[in-house]
Formats: sequence, C-alpha cells, structure tokens
Amino acid sequence: MTFGNKNKLKLILRQKAEKRDLDVLPEELAEAVARGRTSEQLATDLGNASGNWDRNWHRIARTELQGVYNEATVVESLEIYGDEAQVARTPDQTACVDCRRVFLQGDVPIVFSVAELVANDTNAGLKRQDWRPTIWPVHPNCRCGVQVIPPGFTMDENWDLVPVEDEEIAA
Repeated sequence: MTFGNKNKLKLILRQKAEKRDLDVLPEELAEAVARGRTSEQLATDLGNASGNWDRNWHRIARTELQGVYNEATVVESLEIYGDEAQVARTPDQTACVDCRRVFLQGDVPIVFSVAELVANDTNAGLKRQDWRPTIWPVHPNCRCGVQVIPPGFTMDENWDLVPVEDEEIAA
C-alpha cells in the first residue's frame, strides 16, 4: 500500500466513524427540544449516546439547537403568513463580522422572504466570503436568531417593527 492510499484509507475510516457518531444526533436532539434541555445537557447526552468523547459535542449541540429554534420560528411564520412569510435574522450581541455582514444593512436587520432563505440552503462547504443568509446557523456556534416580520412591516435602527412606508405617500 502506498503512502497516498494509506492516508486515503485513514480519511475514509475517520469519515465513517464521524458519521456513525452523528447517527445519534436526531434522536438526542429531538429529546433535548422536547424536554427543554440546554446545549450543555445535550452535549453530555450526545457524548454518552455515541461513546465518543473526542468530538466537540458542545459546538454541535449549540449549533443544532439554534438551528432547530430558527426553523421552528420560520415554520411559525409560514403557518401565519403563508407565501408572504418574511423574517429578519437578528445577530446575537456577540455576533461575528460575517453574521453582521449577511444579516444587517448598516445596523438595521435585513428582512428576507422565507423563500429566499430556504433557497440559500446552508453555508456548509462554502468559503467564508461566500456565506449568505440562511435559516440554519451561518456557521458552527452561530447564535443569531430569527424574528418574524409581518407583511407590510420592516425593522428600524432600534430593531423595532415599523410599517413599511407606502411609496405612493412618500412621492
């Protein structure tokens, strides 16, 4: 076996082990949400369920829980407003420059149609400069939330809901 083949085999085996560890995620995540568990509790549950304590379960737990909460808010907006559903992704106070770049125009949250965020899918596999607004966390450990924006409203610089100005009145 050549050196290259040996490294390739190691990579394949590592990827299979990682997938096997993550097989416990859906059930443990559902249980954590149903019971209102914290990311720390979920991380412990994931480590116990997988038997692998070499993974950064805290990062995974924080990201997955935030993703579930984001998706739940988006589903709520769809149930209420249907095709007109729109949301703002609101950066956490400690948000990174990338989240501020994709979610804010100046200091004002951008209002997105749910359809646009769904179309953007996730940023998995993209380079940082190519990250775009998504429903799912923009990156691991992302704590940015989702705010439902009723049709005809937007957000102002204080992040308050305000009616969209009628263009005919402004003219």
